[in-house]
Amino acid sequence: MKEKELQEKIINKFKTNTFFDLIKNKHIIEKTLEKFSDDEMLPYLSVDYLLRLNYFKGCKIVLEGIENKEYNNELTILNGESIRNISLEDEQQLYPDLLLYNKSKGKYIIGELKRSKETERQAITELLGYELEIKNHLPLSANSDILMILISFDYSTLLQHSIESLILDSKPVMCLVPVIEDDEFQYFDIFVPDCWTNTNYPFLDEKAFQGTTYSVYNLSDQEEEKSIVDSLDMSLTAIEYVKGKCEKYKLHGFSLIWLPDDLEGERICITIFLVNPYYIFYHSSNRTAGTPITDNINENIEDYQLHAMNYDMVHFVFSEADRYLRQDMDVMIDSNMDLHFFRKYMIYKGNAVKCDCWGEFGESIRLAFLKENIRKVINPRWGDFHEPVVFFKLFDLITENYIFASGFDNLYDYFIFGVKIGCLSNLCIYYSAIKTNDEGESVDENNIVTEKIVPLISQLKNRILWEIYKLENSLQEIQMRYDLDLEMKRFGVSDKKCFDELSQYMLDFMVKFKKHINEKCRLIMDMGYQNGAFFDDFFWKMTGLEQQNFFKSNIINTIYPVFCEGLRELIDLQDISIDSELFQILIELSEIFPVSFTGGREGAHQLCKEYAAIPAKQFNETMDGLEKDLKARLVKKYFKYVLMQSKSFEVRSEYISTMDLLKKFDMDFLLKCVTQERNKQNRICIYIKDNDSPAIVQAVDGTVLAKEIDLAPKEKIAVYREYGGIELIEFIDLQELSSYFSG
Repeated sequence: MKEKELQEKIINKFKTNTFFDLIKNKHIIEKTLEKFSDDEMLPYLSVDYLLRLNYFKGCKIVLEGIENKEYNNELTILNGESIRNISLEDEQQLYPDLLLYNKSKGKYIIGELKRSKETERQAITELLGYELEIKNHLPLSANSDILMILISFDYSTLLQHSIESLILDSKPVMCLVPVIEDDEFQYFDIFVPDCWTNTNYPFLDEKAFQGTTYSVYNLSDQEEEKSIVDSLDMSLTAIEYVKGKCEKYKLHGFSLIWLPDDLEGERICITIFLVNPYYIFYHSSNRTAGTPITDNINENIEDYQLHAMNYDMVHFVFSEADRYLRQDMDVMIDSNMDLHFFRKYMIYKGNAVKCDCWGEFGESIRLAFLKENIRKVINPRWGDFHEPVVFFKLFDLITENYIFASGFDNLYDYFIFGVKIGCLSNLCIYYSAIKTNDEGESVDENNIVTEKIVPLISQLKNRILWEIYKLENSLQEIQMRYDLDLEMKRFGVSDKKCFDELSQYMLDFMVKFKKHINEKCRLIMDMGYQNGAFFDDFFWKMTGLEQQNFFKSNIINTIYPVFCEGLRELIDLQDISIDSELFQILIELSEIFPVSFTGGREGAHQLCKEYAAIPAKQFNETMDGLEKDLKARLVKKYFKYVLMQSKSFEVRSEYISTMDLLKKFDMDFLLKCVTQERNKQNRICIYIKDNDSPAIVQAVDGTVLAKEIDLAPKEKIAVYREYGGIELIEFIDLQELSSYFSG
């Protein structure tokens, strides 16, 4: 069927059917967006999911633009049966295949029909050309005022990539496939582009956000110095310049205004963080693809460390803000670092004041703040997402960057929770015991300010504040799972009495939590609580030599045997990946045990086999005979990796079947990711985490899970789950799963 003939048949259908009713599989859009908008589901800040989700959002805008709610002839056909030139200039020829107008909403809908491969390359060019001409008629029209519909029997790879470029530019576009029966046009099906490549990089983590701090000072020759309040107002305006530029150039990130704790005079610091795409590439499965682009990126990453320090774009987006500030202030570049180190740095350097965000990341923060279940635990205690405590709470939630984010079956989470509670509680007691005057400065018995300890007071307060930011999500997760009757409180940092209350609150919380968990978890949590100073660098520096020796002895007597037992268990299971941090301990101990490491992947596999062949009695005696300092160092460096692979087996009261869990999520997307990864011959499976959320995981070479996945038939996918100490691996037919969820 030729394009002209198809166009006529579509127009004829419009006479008896509405455009909206002619689209039959609209449920795929509604179903996905409904799951995403559910209050129980946080914004999925996955690099792989953003394009798909944005396409569906655009489709929804298009569907709303063509839906006839008020009366049947709401849509006016401007170009259809008689194709006309829409250009304002007579010498320019612009003839869209289909041009509709929504009377009640004032929106134009451009439809372009493509069938033959010869004309597919022109499709996006023509759509953009028609869009621009409408904007010539209506200057400064928004993207959402002009909706695009592409109609084609075949969507080539090039065409799909062109469509994705429109999606990335926030242009509402919907792709339709005409359904022909008996040589007559019947209806449309929505086509979902499938040209993005799964990166196997599920969440944006802190190190993907890289930024620069700018210090804003009063000018040295200024007659009247700006107050901190005035400087703060100027800083907020400066952020508006940054945000505007980032939105214009489609950058993703956030800003933080903070006040430094120093003796250099009054100043304000502004830190701008942007997502570094080279970091995402560096940690994705695409890095090994072997295309000319991946080869080029890999070469430059190694030469210039682009994944770790790509800060030029930050200076670009700050340029207008810099010009604005320099009219009345002095601006200096302070430092460059990623968010992970910055949050640690803030413990020693300052107090956060205001946050703002933009791009896809900003959209995720704002959407999370709208979730009813999140607002219940935030408002009215903390304010809005511009408040740092709310902002970082939301950041950690949507990036799963907190203890127990994946559920309650990981022993390391119990251990590190004990460490955090112990350190935070003791820091609160320590701070509240320091004698201070009304200004919060430390004083001696004669009420004389002791200058040396003033920085320490600021660091203590900052440490406590930032630990609360980090820990509150975990406390909330525990309270929701076990229904603890402890009210979540907001603790300020201005009243010293609050620190005593906070310390007691943390201890009461842990005591009540321990009543709901098994003996294994309680034991590990107590180990963390009692020996937290040994595993916390900040606290360790505050302990004296005598205390450090005490902690080391306690570690050797209580934690070291558990460490050895866990390591041996992983060796027997042959579950130590040769690419993991834990494998490094096998290399370190290879000089002590009768084993040898010849290097390379084959040598690594052989080393694991040699360790597994060592009798348990010989292994235990050798480990027990190590020097005390070496024992302590091994525990401090590697204990967490043993715990990360150890399970607590906390069983929920009600078992939810795997299929029922998968129903809650966008399985169509997960299946596409699975297919792409399988095509790369990767050992991948769907992993159901302890918090009931699914993820696509790639089993690392040399692990038990990788060996199990190898057993999966080609047409099936392994779904891996651990429940109550039992490892469940189900092999599910991909085609059946796909039809089950699309039905």
